[in-house]
Amino acid sequence: MSRNAKIKIMIILNVLFFLTGCNDIRILEDQAMIQTITYDLEKKNDDSKVEEINVSVSIPIAEEKGKQKIIHAKAGSSKEARLKLSSQTGWNLVNGQLRTILIGKSLAGLGVRTHLDALERDPSIGGRTKVAIVNGDAAAMLSTDYDKQQGTYEYIDRLIEKEVQNNTFPGLSLYHFETDYYDDGVDPVAPLLIKKKTYVGVDGIALFQDDRYVTKIDSTRAIIFSLIHQELDDGHINFRWTGNKEADPEFVAFSNVKSSRKLNVKHDPKSKDFTVNISVKVKGSILEYLGNKSIRENENRAYIERKLEEYLEHDMERLVAFTQRHNVDSFGLGKAVRNSLDYEEWKSLNWRDVYPTVKVNCKATVEIRDYGLVK
Repeated sequence: MSRNAKIKIMIILNVLFFLTGCNDIRILEDQAMIQTITYDLEKKNDDSKVEEINVSVSIPIAEEKGKQKIIHAKAGSSKEARLKLSSQTGWNLVNGQLRTILIGKSLAGLGVRTHLDALERDPSIGGRTKVAIVNGDAAAMLSTDYDKQQGTYEYIDRLIEKEVQNNTFPGLSLYHFETDYYDDGVDPVAPLLIKKKTYVGVDGIALFQDDRYVTKIDSTRAIIFSLIHQELDDGHINFRWTGNKEADPEFVAFSNVKSSRKLNVKHDPKSKDFTVNISVKVKGSILEYLGNKSIRENENRAYIERKLEEYLEHDMERLVAFTQRHNVDSFGLGKAVRNSLDYEEWKSLNWRDVYPTVKVNCKATVEIRDYGLVK
């Protein structure tokens, strides 16, 4: 091949590469990267029996940092809403950067599966996409400007990540939510948020029966919920018990908490009665102690460990009983029971009917590793 022929081929290849690059740029510029999507139950204005939903999406404005464009659509289904949203913009709406899915509590009470299934099947959605329930109107929460330095979509995403790190609620993604929904031995849970005047607040943990929101765990009890639900790596628990005629009130700030849990199942094949023993081991450091005991003495240290164990066992049993009253297996006791049975036994068991009748015992073991501030 002559030198001139080689030069011509190189020129042609460079031109093709340049044109391909330009085409990719044009394609990218035509995309609207959805960051947050909200679903709300549309209020009825007539006698129609058809439930409609209000779907909103946030799209960052590239030229203006911290700004977002929000478009809304009212429709009878998520698919119809998507078509209506697309008709309001010249961009192609894509889910590749979707961070958060917010669902209004009213709609969540009717069930969320049909709205999440299409998103879960989208291969462009990453594993970090979060699902959260809003106590109120999700679209109103997304449309409010809380932080001038960042878009609301980013503000909410960071809030959820921070609270997960603080063990305020479990770190569950869309994938985890869907996995728990399809598992017949556990019910899904999700963060519960609430719109305040100038900020987004944490309202607790939303508990589901299958795909339907049923009730919540208050945020003040979230850390105890997490102890039963999962293992903690760096938690913080405040303990306070009131005094009486014989003892003064005491307070313990327990930090750097690491925990593990174990579920043991016993059942009587004849009566089909089940007992689940939940054992939680907790290790941590006392950051602060307020009371009349000298925790430098071994006897008093053992006393504090016993008090913490009693406190945890009492609150854990209350939480489990609460989920049983509402028939939501948020802690996955059904998975432990299923693992103790053979396939035919489990399939012949109506776990939804059995769960409220299960006897549950909670045992906590606390180990204090070191001591900090004492007053």
